[in-house]
Amino acid sequence: MQNYGPMFDMVGAGITSPIELVLSKNVIKDLSSNKWTYKVGLNGISSKFFDIDCASKSSSKWVSDPIPVNRNFTWYKTTFKAPLGNKPVVVDLLGLGKGMAWVNGHSLGRYWPSYIADKKLCKTETCDYRGRYSDSKCVSKYHVPRSFLKDGENTLVLFEEFGGNPSAVQFQTVEIGSICINAHEGKEVILSCQDRPISKIKFASFGSPQGVCGSFDKSEYDSKVDVLSILEKECVGKESCSFKITEDKFGKPSCEIKKLAVEAVCKDFTF
Repeated sequence: MQNYGPMFDMVGAGITSPIELVLSKNVIKDLSSNKWTYKVGLNGISSKFFDIDCASKSSSKWVSDPIPVNRNFTWYKTTFKAPLGNKPVVVDLLGLGKGMAWVNGHSLGRYWPSYIADKKLCKTETCDYRGRYSDSKCVSKYHVPRSFLKDGENTLVLFEEFGGNPSAVQFQTVEIGSICINAHEGKEVILSCQDRPISKIKFASFGSPQGVCGSFDKSEYDSKVDVLSILEKECVGKESCSFKITEDKFGKPSCEIKKLAVEAVCKDFTF
């Protein structure tokens, strides 16, 4: 089912007639004119399969052998230990199609490695989401806040809609190489490298800068003020810096769009 694009509100969805129940080769019952009802949501959601306490009290049985793969509308549950240290944590859902994920009952939201994931699951060599969106892009790693994790055993629950194989799912820590801001005037923003200092302001411009993090570019309408130098003085050498985006601070652009784009580099601790 299409989920984005022009004339989206005009795209038909759901079950359309004729709807037939095939009892045998010669016996077909047309149900199109029957009275239909519907129920919003899933029993697994209302029964809170993702909640550790509720799941243990549920009448539904979790089966450990064999684990079904490539089957749609399937719930999966496993336990894991949190990665050591304080670096950001991600869960790599490579091999899955589309669904929802929970860690210790906390929702990570919907995962969807690719728009065409039902036909072509993410492959390691093509799983790269950088740059402009296209249906061949793939996002397999999803942030897991450290506040969701606990010492000892943690629980991951997945509801897989398309069908996939959870055997490759793994938790990892990531290093922050660069950080970006892309926000409009009036916003309070923070540049933060977590536990590492900011070593360089790679790009900074206020007005109508183009591109995305990693490939920002100035426009002819941007402020003539040297925004990069301002942020170098305020942020370089610090683990984080915060400020409000204003014309008084960054100058007046020559168009109505007033947006700040910044890319900063985090210092790499190498011994």
